[in-house]
Amino acid sequence: MTDQAEYSPPTPDTPIISYGLRFAADFQSVMIPAELMPALDELEAILDNWLDWNGSPVWENERLDPSALGATQEHVIDRRVRELVSEPTDKPILVVTMSVGSEDRLFILDGHHRAASAKLRGVNVAAVVVRVTPTGEL
Repeated sequence: MTDQAEYSPPTPDTPIISYGLRFAADFQSVMIPAELMPALDELEAILDNWLDWNGSPVWENERLDPSALGATQEHVIDRRVRELVSEPTDKPILVVTMSVGSEDRLFILDGHHRAASAKLRGVNVAAVVVRVTPTGEL
């Protein structure tokens, strides 16, 4: 028998709506053409290197009201959101804008914890916004 506690990774446990964000139940990844997913995955990975050697953001980003965004992830880890409230980051979230019916909608693809943190702090969140056209182009 060992004295060490068994490690269990945190699980998404708190509904995103608990932080005042709207869960976009009508969003389905099938709304994004399959041929665009590799490009979006690559962009998501590139965003991990969001500062240059001088500490300046390498991406042009916008500041968006988190309440205006549709969350595509239904749950988040509360501990991580609280950490980001205490020690905020300006790393941008990845948002896709696309037409749904007759309106353009903004959906979070990556950065749900950062968006929830911004909402709790009452600030806008830095975001890189990618437009997906009705013809399926970025």
